Amino acid sequence: ILYDQAQSYSTGLKDDFARELVARGGQSVSEQAYSGGDHDFGAQLTTIRESGAEAVFVPGYYTDAGNILLQARSLGLTVPFLGGDGWESPQLAAIAGKAADGSYFSAHFSPEDQRPEVQAFLVRYRAAYGDLPDSTAALGYDATRVVLEAMTRAPSLDGPTLAAAIAETRDFRGVTGQFGFDEHRNARKAAVMLVMKDGRPSFVTAVPPQ
Repeated sequence: ILYDQAQSYSTGLKDDFARELVARGGQSVSEQAYSGGDHDFGAQLTTIRESGAEAVFVPGYYTDAGNILLQARSLGLTVPFLGGDGWESPQLAAIAGKAADGSYFSAHFSPEDQRPEVQAFLVRYRAAYGDLPDSTAALGYDATRVVLEAMTRAPSLDGPTLAAAIAETRDFRGVTGQFGFDEHRNARKAAVMLVMKDGRPSFVTAVPPQ
């Protein structure tokens, strides 16, 4: 694991990943840290290379991940790299080039997902903007639809009442998946898994929550 010690996003993903890895019988053979914006990852990557790791989890953002991938390949570290949704940006491939190929990361959406909700959204989005949507566009679209649907159920539109109606959302069929909200108001939904191929993310599968 190679994580950004200055980002709660990165440390939180690191902790969750490490806990789940051990629970499923895996082992973290090396845990290395960096600070966002660092340029030299040689020491950490050399330690990871010598650890015998079969994969490297980098729960950071695409700028650092791109540089890490470049340096890892130059050091002969050929194992797959894994990331979270902070990797999702065209800049990942722009920075890392072919070094990103074969790496996997989780996201919220893929235009290659063949679900009818996704394909219908693509048609409408292309007609409006002439381009493919990314996860940010898909999440914004779903969030707006969740609010509008809750408005049809809420007895009034005052803040607390509408908030309660949103929290009661169940089995909502969005472009980012089918989801509802748990007792902490977190969406329970599938994670979309992507793999980098020829400089672009390619849809692998959607992993449902347990």
